Amino acid sequence: MKKIGSGWTYNVYEYKEGRVLKRKRSFLSRALRIVTSDPRKLFKINKTIKNLDIENSKSFSIVGKLKETNFDFNTLAGPVVINSNEYTQDLRIPIYMFLKNNKKMELIINAYINQIKYFWQYGFADTVYNFTVNNGLDSEGNMALIDFNEITDSKDVVSFSIKERRWEKRFSYMFQLNKEQRQYFKNKMTEEITEENLNKFWRKSL
Repeated sequence: MKKIGSGWTYNVYEYKEGRVLKRKRSFLSRALRIVTSDPRKLFKINKTIKNLDIENSKSFSIVGKLKETNFDFNTLAGPVVINSNEYTQDLRIPIYMFLKNNKKMELIINAYINQIKYFWQYGFADTVYNFTVNNGLDSEGNMALIDFNEITDSKDVVSFSIKERRWEKRFSYMFQLNKEQRQYFKNKMTEEITEENLNKFWRKSL
């Protein structure tokens, strides 16, 4: 299989029929990737990987419980677990591939915010907010969270992330969006991702 991407926890491979395979990396491979990305993690790499594994396990538990609802799994790119180290998803085009088109990016940002509120209705959220990297579109322009390995079902955690406007501290916002996109993203997130809306939408569909 051809490797087409990687993150701190998984390598991504071409699979079949418009799907990708995500396979957990070895401890050494993960450690090297993490330290390369963030040298500050060097002296706490064991703790970092342990915490990532805990978050990963919690995330799959949350996704598993969603099977008892009418949740639309296309918004998570249709994950199918193979074993404890591998799962597949539908192939999506990462948001960063659309950065040259400001008008399209406005539509994508709106869709991203709608997705956040949709997840809230089912009692979970992605509080990483690495918008352009962790999300993607299908051929019809539908949004999906393609990296759901650090989601949370704690409303308090989500509330805290809103109060500190965590999305303004992420790589996507700081380094990938241009000035016009960044301003639009900031304004829309400030307007929509609020404590009031969190209370309005949280677990509404459960």
